[in-house]
Amino acid sequence: MGTKGSAELPQLTVWQYEKGEEGCWTEELIKGEAPVVEEVPPFTSQLKNFVGVCRGQEAPVCSASDAMRTMKTMEALQRSGRTGEPIVIEGESN
Repeated sequence: MGTKGSAELPQLTVWQYEKGEEGCWTEELIKGEAPVVEEVPPFTSQLKNFVGVCRGQEAPVCSASDAMRTMKTMEALQRSGRTGEPIVIEGESN
């Protein structure tokens, strides 16, 4: 989604700007449906992609920088949950 919308957890409701365009906080988000995902355990899909990447048959689904941002976000969420304080993630804009 990036700057074009967001996802609400845990129900996976998708919120997007009209026509998938970039928006700002003053524009209304439109409620959408989460994409239908094949019923495969996530680890199985990750492992299949990893093997395909190692064999040169597939591109990685997730870049190294995406993975690093996800880990920083998860660690910040855990720390915020423990301390009750907001956590600023270095190198990320608000």
